[in-house]
Amino acid sequence: MITKIDEFIKRAYNTACSHGFHDEKTSVEHQMMLVISEVGEAVEADRKNIHANPAGFEKCIGIEYGQRFKDYVKDSVEDEIADVCIRLFDMCGYFGIKPWRAGEEVLTLRNDWENEFGKMTFTEQAYALVQLLAPCCSSMTNELSKEALNHIFGSVLFFIYYWSKNLGFDLAWHIEQKMKYNESRGYKHGKKY
Repeated sequence: MITKIDEFIKRAYNTACSHGFHDEKTSVEHQMMLVISEVGEAVEADRKNIHANPAGFEKCIGIEYGQRFKDYVKDSVEDEIADVCIRLFDMCGYFGIKPWRAGEEVLTLRNDWENEFGKMTFTEQAYALVQLLAPCCSSMTNELSKEALNHIFGSVLFFIYYWSKNLGFDLAWHIEQKMKYNESRGYKHGKKY
């Protein structure tokens, strides 16, 4: 996933634009709440023990893609965590954020994950993610430097990457599948915003 961040940002932002999500200007808080709502949907999927079945998805090649996605992936924990990333990628495109990828800091975050976050329950991990996201709103509305925002978004995306590894799923695969599904959907995916 880490090597595809620039590609994912461009693709998520372009899809959001072409589907009407940026027809009107929205605030940082509006967009961040949509990110946080995806975290909540992941928690609900976990509470219901709904997980994707990538093997089943791959085996049913003869079935139309959208239906296959709905049958084997949609609304699962993995799908909702991919949605969190896609919303963040869209925000990166919208606000011109370039998440950092500094090697030493990544190792520190991995160690933090293994020593602290990895021992938490799913809901505690979700809450920790929301706590990482919260400073973004105040930082962005207070015109914090792009460098600081790049750092915050980079930290959040690496957190999600390690979260997915801890949960045992291929985050990049799920992002790819959800992006492909989103590209086939209608205007604002049939929603108000």
